[in-house]
Amino acid sequence: MMPSNRQTSKFSVSSYKRNFQSPNDRSLKENMKALNASKEELASNNKLVRKALDLPTDRTRSLAAQILHFIIPKKFYDSLPESMAKFIAEEYDVLELIERLMRTNVNNTQDALRNIAACAQAKAEDLDNLASDITTAQKENWDAQQLQQYMAERAGVPIYEEVSRLLDNEFSILAPEEREKRKTQLLEQLQSNIVIGEELIHTLSKVCSAGLEIFHRGVGQYFDYVNIYRPVAVIRDSAQTMVDMNQSMYASKDAVVATFQASLSAIETAVDAAALVNNYRIASSDMKNLLETGQKRIMGKLKVLRTTTEKLSLKPAQPTTESLPPETPQGNSEPQVTAN
Repeated sequence: MMPSNRQTSKFSVSSYKRNFQSPNDRSLKENMKALNASKEELASNNKLVRKALDLPTDRTRSLAAQILHFIIPKKFYDSLPESMAKFIAEEYDVLELIERLMRTNVNNTQDALRNIAACAQAKAEDLDNLASDITTAQKENWDAQQLQQYMAERAGVPIYEEVSRLLDNEFSILAPEEREKRKTQLLEQLQSNIVIGEELIHTLSKVCSAGLEIFHRGVGQYFDYVNIYRPVAVIRDSAQTMVDMNQSMYASKDAVVATFQASLSAIETAVDAAALVNNYRIASSDMKNLLETGQKRIMGKLKVLRTTTEKLSLKPAQPTTESLPPETPQGNSEPQVTAN
């Protein structure tokens, strides 16, 4: 009895499993477990770093990068413009993302320093003009009404015609001492703006110094990062490749052994099947005996048929005197009657 195909298949599969070496190697199983853990850690490193460092995420950029990553095959990345390739990489590589964030922060710090410098310069020019105008007002002996008008114009506040008439009426009814007092107050207010303005300039200078220090540190850190993160990224990618290589190395022997055993089993089964062909060969003694027996049986049937045929055949009988009727005389058609 030959085993069924299902029984043979079950036997073959179980025999392969018994012959696998790596699954039964305890130290190798531990190492493979560590390799898988390392592989998972490398694969999830981006998300872990983003979450642990609470890195900002631009949803619009992220969505655009994901769409580009989805529609552009990876093999075409080398042909993409550098800016587009980096744009996509920043979504999937935390090192690229940090590089962009640092570069953005450095550039933003420069923008802030430029704004501080421009503000300080504009404020210094404004104070110079104010000081010049105060000197002119003192020389020309501007009254309180003129000083009020000057401050409104300098502040960019247009005085309505009706309000201007009201101010004229107000100043016209003031006593000379009250007018002089109002004039002194306005001049002191203008002078205090110069004092405050100078302090603001000094403050802007300090803020600028602090910004420069931050800029120096940021540029230095960015310089270090740019010169280090790319080799680290290469090491990371190499680590991923090495993990895959280790897995394939361990699996390679088992794969070859399993393939060889499967092939050997198939060949053995084929040889067994070929041996069984002898039992069913047409040109064999069994077939000769079968043919001879068939011939004998046919000849026996023919012999019986011929014998039966001969027995049933009809032969013509020889006439006798007793059996023949009496002759009738010619010319006499009536039969004669014989008396008993």
